[in-house]
Amino acid sequence: ILDRAWELAPHGEQPRFAWNHEEFRVGFPSLKQHIFLDGLYLRQALQAAKTNKGNQEVVELVREPKEFFARLYRRMLECGSGQKEEGDAAVYADMMALIYAERRDILADAFPEGFYGIESLLNTLAKTPHPGLRDSVLRLLETLIQDKSHASVLVSVGGLQLLVKLAASVHLERLGPA
Repeated sequence: ILDRAWELAPHGEQPRFAWNHEEFRVGFPSLKQHIFLDGLYLRQALQAAKTNKGNQEVVELVREPKEFFARLYRRMLECGSGQKEEGDAAVYADMMALIYAERRDILADAFPEGFYGIESLLNTLAKTPHPGLRDSVLRLLETLIQDKSHASVLVSVGGLQLLVKLAASVHLERLGPA
C-alpha cells in the first residue's frame, strides 16, 4: 500500500498517506490468557453483564446469536479436564446461559426439538469434580429448561435422576466431613 501511495503522489512530492495502517499490528501478550471469541473477551463480558443493564449491552455485541451459541458450546466441549480448562468451560457455559436468556426469542426457534447438547451437559455435570463448572452448567440448564422442548429432552435422557443425586451429594458436600 505504501508503494502504491508513492506511485499515486504527484512527481517529486511525498504522498499524503504516511503509514500502512492495514499491516500495523500491536501484540498484547497479557491478553493471551483471556478467552476471546467473536470479538468478545468472555470473562470481561460476563463481569460487565453483572452491572446494571449490562446484559443487554453485552448481548448487543453478539451479531449472530445462533452461531455464537453454537461456537460457545463447541468450545466448551473442547476444553480439557484440568483446573484451568474446567474454569474456561465454566465461562463458556455462563456465556451460553446469558445469551440464551437474553435472546430466547431467536434461540428457542433454533432448537424446536430441544437443545441437542443437553445430554452432554448432564454428562459434564455428572463427571466434573470442579464446583465452578458444575454451578455454571446448572445455571445453563436452569435457563434452558424454561422452554418446554429443552425440559422434555432433560427428562427423556434421565436428567431428573441425575439432578436428585446431585442435590444429595451437594448437600453432603456442604455438611463437610463427618
